[in-house]
Amino acid sequence: MYIFLFLCYLVKANAMMLHFWGYPSSEEESKSCTLNTAADFQGCMDLCSGMEWCMLSYGNDTTCILCDIYTISSITQSDSSKGIEIAVKVDVQNSCPVEIVSNVYTYKLFSSNAGVTRNNALASCETYGGWLAGFENIIDYNYIFNTARSLFPTPLNYQYLTVWISGLMKTSCQDDTGTANCAGIKAFGEFPNQNNQDLYRFPPGYPNLTKLHNGYYQRGLQLTWSQQLTAYNGMVTNAATEFACNGEQKICAFSYACGILGKA
Repeated sequence: MYIFLFLCYLVKANAMMLHFWGYPSSEEESKSCTLNTAADFQGCMDLCSGMEWCMLSYGNDTTCILCDIYTISSITQSDSSKGIEIAVKVDVQNSCPVEIVSNVYTYKLFSSNAGVTRNNALASCETYGGWLAGFENIIDYNYIFNTARSLFPTPLNYQYLTVWISGLMKTSCQDDTGTANCAGIKAFGEFPNQNNQDLYRFPPGYPNLTKLHNGYYQRGLQLTWSQQLTAYNGMVTNAATEFACNGEQKICAFSYACGILGKA
């Protein structure tokens, strides 16, 4: 029996552990989990329960393996004959909440075969009560990057595809390429519910703070992945918010990441 995990993120401490016999279905996904030390499996469960980013623990009284959120997509339920226990962090109803409530932060990724501007992407996120989402840890980054790529599994006739993420150039940094206050990520603001932008890595030549030939500034941030070229793969670039593609039609945004925080 397979149990599929919803992509929910519990950000408060009122979660509990749902404990049963089972193990992650994918050996490949399990490679992202970490081996830890615990006196017994109850101690292993306690370790996961006390860690903000831990989604589940599995093993037995001599082995403790912890998995972060978004690393495991499904679980195989078994019995005692396998000797493997698993405990999944859930809310007090023993499930990922169906509705967005105060302790849940949810990512939603959307795509458009016609391309999408940042302005339209932001407007769409706002209809869900959300915003353009970014990443402040490797779990968030991997989820946005891998999910966006999975929406377009067949390479298209572009150098790169991109997904719009949080980050908008500060007005004070337009045309300013020399001051420390506008160097790199400092040139951008609008990072809702993010404490850092340490994983926002720019390729050489970016961010490009100059005005385009058509008079528009490249104000919005995107996460980029390879199609025909590879140098920008997995890196952040900036582009004009009014267009889906750059001037040469070689880098195009076909998706965007929304973040929705439960209402208090």
